[in-house]
Amino acid sequence: MNRAERRAKAKATPAYRRGASAEELIKQMSRNGITPQQYDDWGREQYQKGFNEGYTQSSEETAKMVYAAFCLAAKEVFGFGRKRCFDLLVKADEHVTYHLHSKDAIEEVLQQIGLTIDFREPIDRVREVGP
Repeated sequence: MNRAERRAKAKATPAYRRGASAEELIKQMSRNGITPQQYDDWGREQYQKGFNEGYTQSSEETAKMVYAAFCLAAKEVFGFGRKRCFDLLVKADEHVTYHLHSKDAIEEVLQQIGLTIDFREPIDRVREVGP
């Protein structure tokens, strides 16, 4: 196949299908001394590393958002200022870090207070239960 035919074939192929096939990739890696097993191991390692970094970043931002929301709510509902919000967050962080490590512990606290939280509920996520 000459150059003009290859170009015509490439143009006729949709853009999403123009990538190299798996066999072509294996041949290219083999020429560079990389075995498919090495590539698979590296790929899994990189995937796990990326997943862990993404999870860490998103969970930190989510926790920050929740802490900020509690400060905002405490300010709006109870008139908390900087000192009270600081004290509230320090105490809440202490409970998150040292006490609430299981679903059962969290549910027990909510049950003692008389609340339930259901994040699948689109409107009334937090509800009072019991008398």
